Amino acid sequence: MLVPIDLSVTEVNASILQTVDKDTLIEGEWMYRDGKIQPRIYSAEEYHEAAAMLKEEKQRQAENKIAPLARAVRLGISTDKEKAVLTEWETYSVLLNRVDISAAPDIYLPKTPKYPA
Repeated sequence: MLVPIDLSVTEVNASILQTVDKDTLIEGEWMYRDGKIQPRIYSAEEYHEAAAMLKEEKQRQAENKIAPLARAVRLGISTDKEKAVLTEWETYSVLLNRVDISAAPDIYLPKTPKYPA
C-alpha cells in the first residue's frame, strides 16, 4: 500500500512490523528509534521552524486580503462593508505579528476574519 501525498514511504524488514502498531505507520509520522519504529518526536527547533512557516503563510494570506481592500479605500471606491472587512484583516495581521513563535508548539493564532463572498 502506498501512503497518500505529502507523507513518506519507506521499506522496512517485515519482522519490524510485528512489533509496531500498523496504524501508527499509516496515520502518523514516525521514526526508527531504539530498534523500533515509533511516533516521531519533534525537537524545539523543528516546532519553531514549523510555527515560523505557518505564521509567515498566514501573514501572506492576510496581506493578499488587505491589498485590494486598502486599494479600494485609497481610490475612494470602497463600500462600508469593505472598510469594515479591511479593519478586521488589518487587526488580524497586527495580532498575528505579535504571536511569539518561540513558545511553539504552544502558540495560539488569532481567529481568521471572514472574507466577504
